[in-house]
Amino acid sequence: MNLKINAKNQQGSALIILLVLTLTIVFFIGAFKLKSHVKFRLIHDFPAYAEAETFVINQPQLKQHLGHFKINQSEVDGNFTYNALRGSGELLIPLTGYQGKSQLLLSLYNENQQSWHIEKAILKKQNQKFIIRTPIQYMQQIEEQLNQGQLSLAEDYCETLSLIEKTPYYTKRCNASLAYSSGQMDEYFAIYQQWAKTTPNYYRPHVYLGEVYRLSGHYSKSITAYQQAYKLKNNPEFAAILADLYLSLNDEDEAIKYLNQIKQSSSKSAFTFHSFGRYHLVKKQFDEAIDYFNKARLADKELALPNFGLAYSYRALGQYEKSIYFFERGLILSNDRIDQRFRLISVLIKLKHYDGAIYHLKKIILKQPNEIKSLILLAKLYLKYDRDEEATKLIRHAKKHNLALAERYIETFF
Repeated sequence: MNLKINAKNQQGSALIILLVLTLTIVFFIGAFKLKSHVKFRLIHDFPAYAEAETFVINQPQLKQHLGHFKINQSEVDGNFTYNALRGSGELLIPLTGYQGKSQLLLSLYNENQQSWHIEKAILKKQNQKFIIRTPIQYMQQIEEQLNQGQLSLAEDYCETLSLIEKTPYYTKRCNASLAYSSGQMDEYFAIYQQWAKTTPNYYRPHVYLGEVYRLSGHYSKSITAYQQAYKLKNNPEFAAILADLYLSLNDEDEAIKYLNQIKQSSSKSAFTFHSFGRYHLVKKQFDEAIDYFNKARLADKELALPNFGLAYSYRALGQYEKSIYFFERGLILSNDRIDQRFRLISVLIKLKHYDGAIYHLKKIILKQPNEIKSLILLAKLYLKYDRDEEATKLIRHAKKHNLALAERYIETFF
């Protein structure tokens, strides 16, 4: 009997201890959450809120929806990971205007302890929801406008972008894009060089700088920029780009070093497959190259480079119609790379598809009216169709713009 009573007492004591421990844990968790919540409400100048406040005050769409309004700072609420120092989170910002109360829900993120970025913004007003344009969406719109040649409209959007960002991340990108579209390449490089200098531990400015160097054929400078980015962020895709750049400089040994690093990472990104395709293409192992380029296309259907890789491979195999197809596909995806369009023109001329070659030369001249090589080559093709007067005008225009270069291409093509 005593044994049964003792057993029951022991069970009761264990239950009491377990209950006390549970309540203690719950108390401390609750206290931690409450402390974090109160601390968040009191500190309105921490980086995520400071970025959000600038966005809210200057966002023109909010003014359109609400008229004059103010932020109810005492009611701002938030939820962030990593103690709001890095990572992601949400802010719920109450607003009061002439039309009553509304709420703005913001999704934010940061990386590598850099500035906070607003990824999504939704306004809740009178049982309705409105999507508010964020800085990244402004930047996407600006890029579309520049691609369509709407420079003044892009400038207006860029000005608005500068107002809604406290940390001018996308504003810098916008200013660089405007400089690039205006042909001010020194200004373009200066923006990214200064950005990289002022944020030495942030990889993105080095990536942007490296990419424009790569696309403009400055491979050594591109390598320097991407190497710095790779040091700051161990991304296998940067290794793939470096391998590709070294292959462009015919430095297989350095390219193989980066390709081996990619193998160790087990990366399956589109650019990784593309880089292995480039390696096999250089080695004239065309079947292997085609296999990797096709894998790259499957991994990212919007990436232009593997299409050009397939175009080179099929051209080397003498399968010119396939080569033409992939050149044209790559040109669509790359927003018209002139160097690749010239390679397509060479294939068309080889096949005596002169009408096609003329069409693509006109596309180049439309974009760059003073491109000497295109002017002289188009003049030569016009002569094949007895269009002597048009050919003469083209040659005169080329000589007027750059006599020495025009004469050099006349000697080459005629």
